[in-house]
Amino acid sequence: MRTVYYIECKGVKAYMASKAMSTQGIQLLYGTSDTTMANLVNIKDYGDLIGAPGTIDVTDLRDTQQTFINAILTSEVKTFTCNFTKETFQAVQTKANTPGFYAVRFKDKSGFVWQGEHSCGVPGKGVDDAVEFTVNVTNSTPVTFKDNIAATDDGV
Repeated sequence: MRTVYYIECKGVKAYMASKAMSTQGIQLLYGTSDTTMANLVNIKDYGDLIGAPGTIDVTDLRDTQQTFINAILTSEVKTFTCNFTKETFQAVQTKANTPGFYAVRFKDKSGFVWQGEHSCGVPGKGVDDAVEFTVNVTNSTPVTFKDNIAATDDGV
């Protein structure tokens, strides 16, 4: 779903699709099924959701440069950074190491979904830093795009 704006200027009417989307409002959802997902924790950032494909070298002796074909997509641990409070950390930690459904949902309710499980980490910090923790999610299914991702806490 793209956001479309209606514009009227000097008697000329036009529709214009948005050019880009802000990261404001992005959520990390978690649930025991894809119909019970809710916001797991407020996130500050996230890493790559779908990696680049690996490559297979198909260069032969007649080639003057290496040539490749695509292999399978890479899939690394998905890391999400969060502000640390004892309550928030404990709430996320209680759901760790339990298979579940995850989604990164954008403001327009589209996003990416997968199954997997998470663990929590606490990165080092220095002077004048906010204490943070990470939610590190491994996927057991491919990450796929969905047009509309429901969340049980949509009205909250």
